[in-house]
Amino acid sequence: ETVNYCESLARSHAYAEWLAVMAVGGPAREALLALLALTVELRQIPEKTTEEMLAHIRFAWWREGVQALTDGKPAREHPVLQALKMPEYALKLIDAAQEAYPAPLPHFADALDEAALAALADTPNAARRWKELRQVAGRHYARHGER
Repeated sequence: ETVNYCESLARSHAYAEWLAVMAVGGPAREALLALLALTVELRQIPEKTTEEMLAHIRFAWWREGVQALTDGKPAREHPVLQALKMPEYALKLIDAAQEAYPAPLPHFADALDEAALAALADTPNAARRWKELRQVAGRHYARHGER
């Protein structure tokens, strides 16, 4: 159920990135879907908050939830946190989103790219495919915006 939630969220809000993730096979796909869903959640913070303090509270909530995972504690009751398999990259995404604020986190944030390459390190063909798809998706966003 958590993976389905992540996939739906990513497909709805980050279509080109979702396509790149879906082209990745095996267990790396689920790990990257969770990170992409987190990316979507973080991108929505500037849209959903009207005050800077509220945005920082949301960033802190995500950071605390991910930190709990790195500390070996159970995930909070949120499907993205429950699906996360690469919390070290999730923390990098949160840092990047907070640094970019009030602008949204850019598409294919460096931490997402790093996570993809780390998850695919044992499969060079998949890593190469990720880089190619990332470039295609980048051109898509340049031409068409979000969708």
